[in-house]
Amino acid sequence: MNRTLIIVPGLLAAVASTAAARPRSLAEQPAVRHRYELRDQRLEIAPTFEVSVAADFKHTLSGGLKLEYHLTDTLSIGALGFFGTSVNTGLLDQIVTSLPAAPDDELTPSQAQALEHANDIPIHGGVGLTFTPWFGKMGLFGRAFLSYDVYFSGGFGFAMTENDFSGEDDVTVCDARCDDATATPTQMNTDPRNDGPHNAGFNPGVQFGGGLHIYFSGWAALDLYLRDYMFTDNPSGFDNTFDKAVTDDDRSFSSHLFVGVGLSLFVPPRPKISR
Repeated sequence: MNRTLIIVPGLLAAVASTAAARPRSLAEQPAVRHRYELRDQRLEIAPTFEVSVAADFKHTLSGGLKLEYHLTDTLSIGALGFFGTSVNTGLLDQIVTSLPAAPDDELTPSQAQALEHANDIPIHGGVGLTFTPWFGKMGLFGRAFLSYDVYFSGGFGFAMTENDFSGEDDVTVCDARCDDATATPTQMNTDPRNDGPHNAGFNPGVQFGGGLHIYFSGWAALDLYLRDYMFTDNPSGFDNTFDKAVTDDDRSFSSHLFVGVGLSLFVPPRPKISR
């Protein structure tokens, strides 16, 4: 009897202390226990290939690197930079084919002038924030189960543009009454074909897009995304305002859409596991 009186209070005290130590409501419990936190406090290094989509005159094929540091499992800061080469679009090839070999009296550019004025993008990139609101697992044919996430990003973007024009890019050539102080710019500039394209140099702007990761393991994933770089540009390098002169006024804030695919490598290689 004495032994029972000692054991029962001890058991009651142990149960009471255990219950007090545990969370008392469902709200205090984590949403998912033992979840792999694939992004939280990890550095993402992604060799990436980008190609332009629906470009006007020059397609851009580029390779580069994306760097992302994930502050949490949903928020990260990062930078990206690409070096590329350009190829003519089908539209530019059709335009060049339809142009005369030499300039004519109708102010139609020659084939060489059209090619010299069109610009390309050898360097582009940006810095910004990335938000990853959705993540989970997907099944392939009921056999393979892969983690994935969907993200959105945006921030500062830039592009270096250049052309094959042999003269100075930012010059508007006077064509008539050049020494006449009373002549207006419209009277002095009558042939836009000999003006500089005004489309080379450093172009600041914005970049934004969205994509997804498909994880092969805890430290490697396929990165697929669509990104838009917006900056002021004049891709053709010719007179868009129809004032018979090429100036900075012919530039406009325009979209440059790219699709990218990369291999994301995460450091440290072993992700954290939630409680």
